[in-house]
Amino acid sequence: MGPKKDSSQKREELRLAELYEKIERQNERLNLIEGRLKKNEESIKDFGQNMKRVDETLTDLRRQNAKTCIILSGEDLPKKEKDENPLEIFCDQVKKKYGIRIPQNELSAAHRTGSGAIIGKFTKFHPGSGYYRLAVRRGKGSMNPNASVRVFANLKLTPFDSKIRFFASVARRVGTISFYEVQVSGHIAITVPITGSDRTRKITVKKPEDMKPYLTEEVLMMIEDSNKKRKLRKSKNKKDRLEDQQMDDLLRSEGDHGAEDAGSEMDVQ
Repeated sequence: MGPKKDSSQKREELRLAELYEKIERQNERLNLIEGRLKKNEESIKDFGQNMKRVDETLTDLRRQNAKTCIILSGEDLPKKEKDENPLEIFCDQVKKKYGIRIPQNELSAAHRTGSGAIIGKFTKFHPGSGYYRLAVRRGKGSMNPNASVRVFANLKLTPFDSKIRFFASVARRVGTISFYEVQVSGHIAITVPITGSDRTRKITVKKPEDMKPYLTEEVLMMIEDSNKKRKLRKSKNKKDRLEDQQMDDLLRSEGDHGAEDAGSEMDVQ
């Protein structure tokens, strides 16, 4: 029979056994938590993908609505007047600028925007229609046939496509793409060189990833610079409008005081 263990040694062994058991239970809980976290991460990833698909679907729905409209803008567009007929102005200006006659029955509506431009909403889009001839202008000089008339027609774009067009315009200046155009579908298409070849290929930009390879550091710097300049212009215009409003208020206030003083003098007499 072996030697008996003293009580202190037994207590130490029991304490260590309890400690190991606690550590084991803790490890099991940690493994359970890690499993839950992994599942949550996968759920969040799936949710993000679903939201991305929903956003793309919403953008496409907005595009389907926006592409039926063409915006006329420019310095030579007649200024807004009371009781004007935007539909008639729209058709007249298109005929004057592009030589394209648009029957008024091909437009469901036309209205002014806050900036003074005119939006025309079309109902017919087949080849040969006024919309098609205005939206699809091909051939040398067809984009700006009457340069002396500073009126321009552009397909209405969704915020996403408008941003892509801006990025594409900067990328073209830098040289990462060769050409870009607005398609009748409302998408922006870019023409890019094929590496190691003299040929090019056309890409219809449907998601940000399509444009990303051509947004080099130089392109991004130019985009950032353009955004800063635009913000400064907006800030200056806002300040000018505020100063004009303050001056109007001051003149109005002085005029009011003058009227009150004149009335008082008449009362005295």
